[in-house]
Amino acid sequence: MKISGVVVAVVGVVVTVVSLGAAVLRARQNPAASGLADGSVAALTAEVRALRLSIEDAAKNQQQVQGLGVYLSVQKDRLLQVTAMLASAQKDTAAAVEMTRRATAELSLWERTLNDPEQPADRRAVNEENVKNSKAAVERVKQAESEARNRESMAGQAAQTEEQRWNELIARLETLIRK
Repeated sequence: MKISGVVVAVVGVVVTVVSLGAAVLRARQNPAASGLADGSVAALTAEVRALRLSIEDAAKNQQQVQGLGVYLSVQKDRLLQVTAMLASAQKDTAAAVEMTRRATAELSLWERTLNDPEQPADRRAVNEENVKNSKAAVERVKQAESEARNRESMAGQAAQTEEQRWNELIARLETLIRK
């Protein structure tokens, strides 16, 4: 129900309560003229009290629904932010995996060249240096890949946490609406 619909309903109930209240006052001032017996006045009084409690509950629920609406808006923004972080971390991980693959392929190439029996002796020293540098590069990119995977894992956990909070807020809102 929209807020304007709730306001109209509350105004209608207030008018009804005021009308019933006036009738009760008239009945108390002049019971014979109103044609109401004492039991009828008591019943009207009880009904007015029940209506007042209903209005108070409706106002309280409306405030809670509005507050949850604000929380949902903030949570939606947070969920979008964390989802974007996760997507970025996944891209970084994919790039790091590709760099590891390339560095490993380059190391393999240099190792095959180093083990080539037809290689001249002076080239062997250069290839040994290339193998050494490639091994160091492989270690660096593996470390970068590991860090990227850790960031992706943390972003995934954050996304799950924020989604869980979102679902909890939705459940609370649905509970309030059903009241």
